[in-house]
Amino acid sequence: MIAGIIPLIIGVVSMLVGGFLGVSGYHSFAYVGQLAHYEALAPLQLVNQTQLQKGYVEGVISDRNPPLVEGMVAYVRSDYRGQDKRWVSNPSTMNRDDQIVERRPIWTEDERQTPALSLVVANEQVHITAGYTIEQPPHIWVSTPTYAVGITKQYEGFRVGDRVVAIGQTLPAQRTPLLEAKALHSGTFGD
Repeated sequence: MIAGIIPLIIGVVSMLVGGFLGVSGYHSFAYVGQLAHYEALAPLQLVNQTQLQKGYVEGVISDRNPPLVEGMVAYVRSDYRGQDKRWVSNPSTMNRDDQIVERRPIWTEDERQTPALSLVVANEQVHITAGYTIEQPPHIWVSTPTYAVGITKQYEGFRVGDRVVAIGQTLPAQRTPLLEAKALHSGTFGD
């Protein structure tokens, strides 16, 4: 009887893991499908629009943006909340029974600075609106050399000169190139 329960438990766990992977894969696929409808926008396309148009611009963060913390012009700050400990198989041995403790820091977001930014796109200034999400930031700075709960802060963000992609939509009747940004990604749209 017990021998029959173990395969049943393994089967249920496998179905749950498979369901989770299927749902997360579907959401990733849906996001990629949404992005497929976005077009690369030139600075002149952002001026005097009569209707909204979804798109993106690729450029470099301009030196016209004032630095906020450690040279970052936009960032997400997180507070250190301790460590997550779990037992995992030791990768240096082949023995499953040989386990080690893996420790990972726990970070909780406590501040987000996403101001309006100026980007250089095709040698022209393009402005993006405030309030976007930060995706794959290239810079991480931790405020203390050793972690202390309630004291240590981690900043993840962008600096002047970083190559970025701003994804969003045009705003109607603008006189200067302006994109209402939903997200600011590191790298290029192809990445």
